[in-house]
Amino acid sequence: MKIKWRSHLKPKPKKRRPSSEEDILHLRRTGRYIPPPRKSWRDKFIVVAKSPFLWIERRLVEPLANLVDGADVFRILEKVGFLIAVLVFLLEVGERREKSIFEAWQVVKDGQGEKSGVVVLALERLKKENFSLSGINVEKTNLSGAYLSNADLSNANLSFAYIYNANLNGALLMGANLRSANLSFANLSGADFYNANLKGADLAYQLDITDLGNELGVANLSGAKNLTPEQVKSAKNWEQAIYDKEFRAKLGLPPEPMK
Repeated sequence: MKIKWRSHLKPKPKKRRPSSEEDILHLRRTGRYIPPPRKSWRDKFIVVAKSPFLWIERRLVEPLANLVDGADVFRILEKVGFLIAVLVFLLEVGERREKSIFEAWQVVKDGQGEKSGVVVLALERLKKENFSLSGINVEKTNLSGAYLSNADLSNANLSFAYIYNANLNGALLMGANLRSANLSFANLSGADFYNANLKGADLAYQLDITDLGNELGVANLSGAKNLTPEQVKSAKNWEQAIYDKEFRAKLGLPPEPMK
């Protein structure tokens, strides 16, 4: 015997959660009401703890994600990291340069009268960094072979210094004290000696014997050793410089008026 399928029977309706107070009262009367589970203190804590993170996600993370949407995030981070590295490197370079200048200046400051030549390295370092050497005191110091071309040595104290074979080409020596300095074989081509004191200085056998300097106005050359008229006359305003009586005669200058 075949069992007929009772297609006329309707499927049982799915249970739904009560949505109003009347539904809840009805279920309670019939004994079918199941109250929702109460949240424990842990659940409440989790909700409270997640609140700030949800706020950050909505206000910061999502806008940033939209901003870089479709972009290569890792490439962006790589570029940012590179820029930071460059910035740190430049800051460190500046600090190292300042430290190097300070140390070199301390060597010059404390090396007055030094005979070893260590001051030469410090002076060359400062000159390389375009640091003005105006007013330095290197009296009686060994500056042999120093490369100080175009250096600013105005008003510097170089008296009794040993400046043998140094390169002072184009150096600014205005008002410098070179009294009794040894400038033998030094290259003074184009140097400015205006108002400098070269009294008793040794100027023997310069590398450019026809060019003592660019400017000699008011320089004191009285008693200078191994000085030739040709050297003096190659400079500007050589007539205004101070010479001793004998050398003035060699230059064809009249004697200085009696004071």
